[in-house]
Amino acid sequence: MLVAKLPKRCVMKVIFFLFTSLIVVATFVVFLVFAPYHFYYVTLNEGLISEYLTLKRHDSSWHKTSVELSKGGDTVFSESTDLWRDFHFSNFNLPFPLLHPSLLVVPYIDFEGSYDELGARFLDRGEQELAEFLILPSESYELTQKKQKLFELPYFRAHLREKTPAQIWQDMFTLDLDLEGKGNRDWTTYLQELYKIDYRDLVYKLYILKMREHYFPVNTDKFAFYKDTGVAIIDLKNDDESYKDELFFILEKDIIYKIKFRYNVHNIMGEVVREKILQSIRYQESSEDSTNAIYAQYKQLEYEERIDQKGMVYLYAAWSHVPKKKEFLKEMIRFLERGKGNQVYLRSLYDYAYKLYGTNFSLDKDNLKESSEERLKRLIKKESDEEYEAIGREKLNIDDTKFENREQKIDFLLQKAKDNNENLDEKDNVLRSH
Repeated sequence: MLVAKLPKRCVMKVIFFLFTSLIVVATFVVFLVFAPYHFYYVTLNEGLISEYLTLKRHDSSWHKTSVELSKGGDTVFSESTDLWRDFHFSNFNLPFPLLHPSLLVVPYIDFEGSYDELGARFLDRGEQELAEFLILPSESYELTQKKQKLFELPYFRAHLREKTPAQIWQDMFTLDLDLEGKGNRDWTTYLQELYKIDYRDLVYKLYILKMREHYFPVNTDKFAFYKDTGVAIIDLKNDDESYKDELFFILEKDIIYKIKFRYNVHNIMGEVVREKILQSIRYQESSEDSTNAIYAQYKQLEYEERIDQKGMVYLYAAWSHVPKKKEFLKEMIRFLERGKGNQVYLRSLYDYAYKLYGTNFSLDKDNLKESSEERLKRLIKKESDEEYEAIGREKLNIDDTKFENREQKIDFLLQKAKDNNENLDEKDNVLRSH
């Protein structure tokens, strides 16, 4: 044989070369095999910018669900079921307290966003805030990540398509993305366990992180999935240690419906409200038929109930399906004004009505707030009223013969009020009736 004919020294060199080459090849193979796990670890903890995938660096809290966030307590079970009732409010089934000995519930409308962003505040009997919710705009639930080429590679894309939209949604709030650490195991055992993780599962976890990055707010602290009702929960960071801010998500037919919830962590009733909502909340499509159904139930209440908190809740729930219906808001305000001590319920309705329509529709002269234009319109409708006569004839000295019809006269009066800015509050351009 050729090797046998070589000097012994040459044979040793050949053996050494072959052995070294084998080690190099083996090392290279091991590197290739385990490189994806290292790549995954670095991407998960440091982020990545590349042609195939771009991910930001996130806190480790984004890697796994928060078990305690989805746990319910026992406080709600001591509450009598007669104190609460579920209502169809906007696109949700939500619980409201009725004549509760410890809770007041008042309308809450966010004027900084859309006028459709309705909610409620829960106060104690001293009118201190315990909790509140606000219904936020919904958004589409989309699974594609078109700019991320890694997820479009056939081997990984086929694996992603095996996942249902519902499974992906739940994994967004439940899947643990961290790789298990070595711990006390030896390296051989640890690498064997690591090797059992399919590369496709690693890519799927990166896909889930990308989905979290897309749908979670940047100030996300913790998140969980409340399996009893299918509500996804996101805990938001804030600087107020007394209150906790959360988002509740419900997925329905590829639409994500959202509620922002805030509660006082130092008051047990704030936790009671949270638990009641988490146990009762369901998606329920809003419709004008719901307004009619709730209003019919409201009409069955005793008169004293209709002008108290109980009646307010019925009216507010009915109105939530037709928030742009001016006449419903107007009559709701005027009917609630018949009850005693209802200002706590009326304040936000007054503000909403005035900002949207230029008048708060109050029949109480001490509470009426309206713009100059709305005031003039109201006075013109009451031509026999003494205040209208004073404005129309004495102050403006109007000759009716100068106008061909009533419409011309009204247009003249409105323009005159705008030009003169008469009797206006200089600060907010508002006239109050006295």
